[in-house]
Amino acid sequence: MGADLTNDFNRFGHPGVYYRVTKHDGGTQHFTGSYYGAGAIIVTGSGFSGEDYVRFSGGGSASLLDLGRSTTDMYQFSISEVSSSSISNHVYVLHTNKPRGVI
Repeated sequence: MGADLTNDFNRFGHPGVYYRVTKHDGGTQHFTGSYYGAGAIIVTGSGFSGEDYVRFSGGGSASLLDLGRSTTDMYQFSISEVSSSSISNHVYVLHTNKPRGVI
């Protein structure tokens, strides 16, 4: 019988810096509650408008149009919200493996 991988991850934790990804395909997504822990973003495509943005948990925001100009970079931000009107471009939000309450 094979190992229970879910149980191993629960017992030992998730290795690596990021443990899950949320693919954002348009609209507004808040990264609180069950989506808490968004710590990096990968933006693909250059068809974003100037109104598409990523908002940071400590305040401020950045334009997805500016970030999407390079499709090879991952940006490490503490993300609270992503908003995009484009369904042909994608935003991948990576969730950190850092336990809650740890500084």
